[in-house]
Amino acid sequence: MVGVPGRSSGCHTCRSRHIKCDERKPTCHRCEKSGYACQGYNKPIHFRIHTAGASASTDTRSKEPQDQRYLMVKKTRWTNQPAAVPRELDLSAFQNDMAFSFTFKNLTYSSFGRPWLQMAAADRIDATSSAACKALALGFLGNSQRQLTLQNKSAVEYGASLRLLIKELANVKDENAGMYIIPVMILLMYNFSVCKNADFSHHEGLRQLVLFCGPERFQQQPLLSAFEATRDILISKALLEQKRTFFEEPHWKTIPWLLNPTAKNPTNQLLDILADIPGFLEDEATVKQTGDHMLQLSLFSRVEQHLQELYKWRWAWEANNPGAAIEITSSPSSSPEDPSTPQGLETVLRYSTFLQANEICLYNAVLLWLLRFLDDLSPGGSASASSLNTFESPATFSSPSNTTRSNQSTDAIDDEFLLAQDNWSRTPATPLLLPGQARSLGQPALEICRSFEFLLHSFARSNDTALSWMMPISLAYYVVQEDNAYTSWIRRKLNAFEGKENLPMFQVAMMMMKWRADIRDAGTLE
Repeated sequence: MVGVPGRSSGCHTCRSRHIKCDERKPTCHRCEKSGYACQGYNKPIHFRIHTAGASASTDTRSKEPQDQRYLMVKKTRWTNQPAAVPRELDLSAFQNDMAFSFTFKNLTYSSFGRPWLQMAAADRIDATSSAACKALALGFLGNSQRQLTLQNKSAVEYGASLRLLIKELANVKDENAGMYIIPVMILLMYNFSVCKNADFSHHEGLRQLVLFCGPERFQQQPLLSAFEATRDILISKALLEQKRTFFEEPHWKTIPWLLNPTAKNPTNQLLDILADIPGFLEDEATVKQTGDHMLQLSLFSRVEQHLQELYKWRWAWEANNPGAAIEITSSPSSSPEDPSTPQGLETVLRYSTFLQANEICLYNAVLLWLLRFLDDLSPGGSASASSLNTFESPATFSSPSNTTRSNQSTDAIDDEFLLAQDNWSRTPATPLLLPGQARSLGQPALEICRSFEFLLHSFARSNDTALSWMMPISLAYYVVQEDNAYTSWIRRKLNAFEGKENLPMFQVAMMMMKWRADIRDAGTLE
């Protein structure tokens, strides 16, 4: 048989049958004899790739034997060397994307910055915001994964964004001042989440910047959302300092939402009332220092008016959210058999959404402030104050549907109570307190505690922007501070909450709890 060395020249059929072919042309006789269809002798085209190494080895055939021995030794040495480990793919080009993805998924504070934080990461606002957001993401990822390289890169980005912001603020104009709110807020988030620093170092600059802009600059997104978050933080700071803020002025409560009134959700409506509380605290301190009776009467009247506004908000909320909450048994970790579970928390409240729970807690927090003011400032003396400011055991609380009238005796609350009686009769049964049903500070505080467990469990899964959701529990802590079972329960819940250190509102809540305890120990608060 002739042909290509190493290959048979028989027909394709005989080759596939692995038998000797008689090689008759054009068809094989052996195939015909066996009844097979002969597939002929056409040869396939074979491609041979000649590499540089193969060419070199071919050239060595013509060289001297000594050169061939040298090449053989060289080839042997090469084949004995271990195979080189291939280099891994350099992921530095994807570092920022990975940092943003990790941060938005794991940073509990990211919902507070929706949507302007995500827009800054996508470079859809300005260079300063993008640099600040990059610093936040790299720093959070570096801290979480203990990557010193990322931490150092984050610090460099933070310094660069801070220098860029200072340079641009030096030439800020009235028409573009609003755009700098977002990078300042992101740098504030960096302080809380990366540096773990709650010293409010950026707050005064933030306040001055918002005041310089005026409310008209925040009527469009994303600046409106940034303004709402900024207002929330600055009001919390003002509560700590007991100093009034410009957010109590009427035009700051209306103009930002003037183009789209429906964008103002119930939470921001509550913040309109809460914005006046720091001013009430400042005036109350003045009354106690100077004994100014006229200021006391004026303040008392303003508190009454705000309480009526708060009750109107609550009735509207009840109409828009019927059956929003139900009572369920506490989770196994806080079951009735657990001796550390305070009396009254054997059952807790479960809501349809995180936002509903947050709004009810914030409502109760504002209610606590206003009820305390009414009793402390009551012209009739301190008889009613003792009835409200004393924390009663939950066992003495009546159910909301059977609660009798509060001991408060002001005309405004009397009128509100008569209106409430009519509303109670027309409102479906609910486990939540309705306006006029609280007869001690302990009842709103207990409702905050009963709602807080749901808040903690649903916060990470919620896409809603969380405003002032930590402040109510700090007020509840102050009300129940004489009951060790309740204070221990609140602290256990807070300590078990993952990611709390990254929330500025958690830091504010802890500072408020410590501040209240310091005042109590100093004997300046009843």
